[in-house]
Amino acid sequence: GKELLANYGIRKTNVEDLTIAAGISKGAYYKFYPSKEALFFEILEGLEHDMRTVFFGEFLVPGLTPRESFQTKMQGVLRFIEENPLMGKMNSEEINHLQRTLPKELLEAHSKKDDRELSAFVKSWKEEGYLRDFDPETVAAFLKSVFILALQKQEIGSEYERMMKMLIDMASQYLIRD
Repeated sequence: GKELLANYGIRKTNVEDLTIAAGISKGAYYKFYPSKEALFFEILEGLEHDMRTVFFGEFLVPGLTPRESFQTKMQGVLRFIEENPLMGKMNSEEINHLQRTLPKELLEAHSKKDDRELSAFVKSWKEEGYLRDFDPETVAAFLKSVFILALQKQEIGSEYERMMKMLIDMASQYLIRD
């Protein structure tokens, strides 16, 4: 599934492609997943969790100030999205496809889990004194928004990298104590 997602994306892969690659029948596939979208969503959830753990687990980067650490971590998230072949296929069309085809309850549960995980990181930053006096849930929503925006590179166009750097720089000045 990961290989097909990286090479073709969600919409251009079908269940038959998946079953041939896995060496199983369609019937066997459907015992595990109700659709190709469900499999790809599970893969993407795992990647997203790994990304958060790697980049937000420890706030400070050795040798950097809190503000520089935040900027470095956020740039790392953007590089992860840019360089990861699985994330590289995610764009607004693929995301919209998932939103149309997956059960609303699954998407809502995923969104709540995202919010809880990001809020936990942000709360720890606040407790450690790195975050200015902002509501952790609001900061978590901002981080989630940056991630969503990072998947819109194609739509943003040639100014994407400069715009994201500007956004991260402004956020670090506004949110992080030094």
